[in-house]
Amino acid sequence: MAADQKGQSSYSVKKGEVWKDIWKLMVPNATSMLLWRACHESLPTNQNLVKRRISENVMCPINQIAPESVTHALCYQIWKRRNNFMFEEKFTNPNLIVQTAMQKVSDFQVANQKQVAEGVTAFQVSQWTAPPPQVFKANWNASVDRVNCRIGVGVIIRDWHGQVVATLRSQRDLFPDPTMAEAVGALNAVILCQQLHLSRIILEGDAKIVVDEVNSDSGKWTSVGMIIQDIRNKLGLMQQWSVKHVPRNLNNVAHLLAEDALKLSEESIVMEGILPCIQAVLI
Repeated sequence: MAADQKGQSSYSVKKGEVWKDIWKLMVPNATSMLLWRACHESLPTNQNLVKRRISENVMCPINQIAPESVTHALCYQIWKRRNNFMFEEKFTNPNLIVQTAMQKVSDFQVANQKQVAEGVTAFQVSQWTAPPPQVFKANWNASVDRVNCRIGVGVIIRDWHGQVVATLRSQRDLFPDPTMAEAVGALNAVILCQQLHLSRIILEGDAKIVVDEVNSDSGKWTSVGMIIQDIRNKLGLMQQWSVKHVPRNLNNVAHLLAEDALKLSEESIVMEGILPCIQAVLI
């Protein structure tokens, strides 16, 4: 019995390492989720459905030759092809699957190159700048804990002299989608400004997608889209506002606050003080 428990403990540790490696991959969220579910044996393949006594047929619905195991259906494009065939009765030519997979690889390489380029560009910009007189600047950022399905939000508000007015650190259980996390972070920043009765603000963040969405007139009935609409509504009640995109190095204080927020069990708002986690970059 002791040997079995020891083996299970070692296996559990290895699985935990695998999950962390999966969430670190620079691939679309759908791909990460597919791999995560595959490692958990939670994909609804015919083999798994038979194990759960939901189905009686273990064979692949397309070729009818081999059992439809997780390994059999692991490729994302193959899995999509399988679902299209099962639920929409659409048959995709295998050659198209290969072409699509090759395009995904190309997109992955371009995304990595773009991130490196953005990192180099960011360090060419000098430093954070104070807002105009009588205007307050709120920088926000979000961190994602994919393994534990949690997000951390960091917000710092400074006045036109560069003095810290308030900081916020907040964490919550949420699906670890970076865009949604950043949208929640922006909303928290606006709410904090409202609570402090600040009516002239500049909102800065390094999530360009969220910044562009807030500044656009489009409305999307998605989870992120509804958060964006809430942000717009609250900003509309202010006397003066703008939302700007900045590179990460100009948003590093908010980033450090977001990282530190993941360590907390409840929300923390500090007025005018400089927290230990950001002292090195502010003092």
